[in-house]
Amino acid sequence: MQILQRSAHAKINLFLHIVGQRGDSYHLLESLFARLKVHDTVTVQQYNELICNTIGHAINGTNIAIRAAEKLKDFVNLDLSQKLAFPSNTILGANITINKRIPIGAGLGGGSADAAAVLKLLVKIWNIKINKKDLSEIALSIGADAPFCLQDKAAFVTGIGEKISEPLELGRKLDLVLINPGYEILAKDIYCLVKKYSPLLDRENLYELIFKGRNDLEEIALEMCKDLIEVKTALREQKNVRVVRMSGSGPTYFAIFDNANLAELAKNNLIKEHPNWLIWQDRVWI
Repeated sequence: MQILQRSAHAKINLFLHIVGQRGDSYHLLESLFARLKVHDTVTVQQYNELICNTIGHAINGTNIAIRAAEKLKDFVNLDLSQKLAFPSNTILGANITINKRIPIGAGLGGGSADAAAVLKLLVKIWNIKINKKDLSEIALSIGADAPFCLQDKAAFVTGIGEKISEPLELGRKLDLVLINPGYEILAKDIYCLVKKYSPLLDRENLYELIFKGRNDLEEIALEMCKDLIEVKTALREQKNVRVVRMSGSGPTYFAIFDNANLAELAKNNLIKEHPNWLIWQDRVWI
């Protein structure tokens, strides 16, 4: 029985500007997404039904990874050309196991990363012929971050998250320290409070925007969760820090340093000072 495995990497918003809102209430954004090293591990095994189990962080509510599997199964069942590719007795089932390391509700797209990994693995294990556009549309129906999570490199993202530029290959690395204070923030609770929008960005130098940009959701999150200012301040007080910013709708914060040694020093200091926070060092490439 075939078993496949894939890493589902967290994403980070190096900047996140809200530039408008659609008629269906979804917000329009301009953001630079990058892939962190921290990841969940998704394992898929052929099975006679669709089931999903998680190891590690508990997941509240519906697991979007199983929803992704169900959406892909629906696509196959609705597409006549796909149905003809299977024997009549074929069961589109899978036993999915997710080893969770990415914090839940953290602004890091962990659920979307899991869903994207499940889609990619099931395409292989079910031997489905599907183009990138259709797979991306299935991913988008699960979560706005999921289309980006289908790819492996940083990208400039617009729309509600579905419009993804060609992968960035600037040859730049960013050494980071991240802090998650240990609780969840639901994205919908933050986005529903957005009252103002940013002008469209000049995209000529995306690298500079990492340092000059901002996260338009940060002010709302700080107002909702007053203790987040302690996280932000703790990062700002570290030596040689270049940028301190929230990722996504929070509550995870990150700081950028010039190299891995400086990031490691800051990480070690922060772990000593705040043993109850989840603190780790990471790196992204753009």
